[in-house]
Amino acid sequence: MASLLFAVVCVSESFPEINEMLQLAPFPSQKTQVIFLLLFALDLVGCFAIEHVCRYFFMPERTVALQRAKDSVKISSPTTGSTAADKHEKMLLDDEKQNRALVFRLSLVALSFIGKTLVGKSK
Repeated sequence: MASLLFAVVCVSESFPEINEMLQLAPFPSQKTQVIFLLLFALDLVGCFAIEHVCRYFFMPERTVALQRAKDSVKISSPTTGSTAADKHEKMLLDDEKQNRALVFRLSLVALSFIGKTLVGKSK
């Protein structure tokens, strides 16, 4: 995810100092730059879509089992005799939630760079 964000920043020339430091040549035309940014956006959206479609078709039983496990952890309270395994499972679920939130935020940042560049180039 970070590499995609870095590539978007370089292509959009949001921070020209980075491009100068890396000695990147400018794009031959704005059309080429826009095409690259659209490909990055398509890649980002496509990766998420393919992941969910593959998970739905190839691992439906695992998806259902994970959802049941999440529901059972939500039902049990940490004060009523929970075991170490339950606490560990809850920590893992919290970590997963935080990771998903981070990936979502980074995706929004990448898409905002793409959007700003596309709007700026169309003027």
